[in-house]
Amino acid sequence: MDKLYRIGDFSRITSLSIKTLRFYHEKEILEPTEIDFQTGYRLYHERQIEQAELIKRLKALDFTIKEMQEIIHNAKDDQDLIETVLHKIQEVQEKVSKYQNLEQQLSRFLQYQEEAKTMKWNKEIAVKDIEDQFIAGYRYFGKYSDFGKHVGHLMKNCAGSAKGGPFSLYWNREYKEEKADIEIGVIVKKPVNKNNITSRILSGGKVYSALHKGPYERIGETYKRLLDRLAEDHKDFVLPIREIYLKGPGLIFLGNPENYLTEIQLLIKE
Repeated sequence: MDKLYRIGDFSRITSLSIKTLRFYHEKEILEPTEIDFQTGYRLYHERQIEQAELIKRLKALDFTIKEMQEIIHNAKDDQDLIETVLHKIQEVQEKVSKYQNLEQQLSRFLQYQEEAKTMKWNKEIAVKDIEDQFIAGYRYFGKYSDFGKHVGHLMKNCAGSAKGGPFSLYWNREYKEEKADIEIGVIVKKPVNKNNITSRILSGGKVYSALHKGPYERIGETYKRLLDRLAEDHKDFVLPIREIYLKGPGLIFLGNPENYLTEIQLLIKE
């Protein structure tokens, strides 16, 4: 004879509270086999004890309510359950990687805060004249973080012609989250005009220049020094803004971001 248990007894057997059982009923995860319409009692079948144990294990493994619903309603056999668990493992691994990266960023932030207390920044703004430069440039609209994807394209097509490393030319005065107008350039010995790369003269002139040491995420503080100095001197600048990467990440090894060295040049409007 089939054994049926009232919700209180089923709660005792499964170590799930009545409140939890009612919640699982509402979410269609663990529904009573029968409901006595005269008394309103929820009745659970003996075979549902195993289902309750599965739900408890899934909850302990951090499966969401939605994921448990999908398993209960769609998993036909152990293989389906195994595939779901494998997918969950991949998801957990991605979260671990994400939080490890976040931990590193937080640690660097704390380190920077400690160093900032005793650090003496080189606040000198250099005013200098730069010559016209013959460059090859690749221009795109996108995110600043897209630089790495495009710089390889530029340097590959300029192999044998490039003189030095790449730099950025920013054609927006303001910071843009999306569709920033960016040009990656490199000084060349001879023209390169192919695969959306064009060569031209980049005009020189008088620039205000400042060195930024550290990660690019903190480069705003160096822009502040430059813009404050311009305001003090009642000067303005013309586009593009120039960032020259004196020391940065390699194509393979990123290196220590605290040692990155970038020169920012603002061409003064005469």
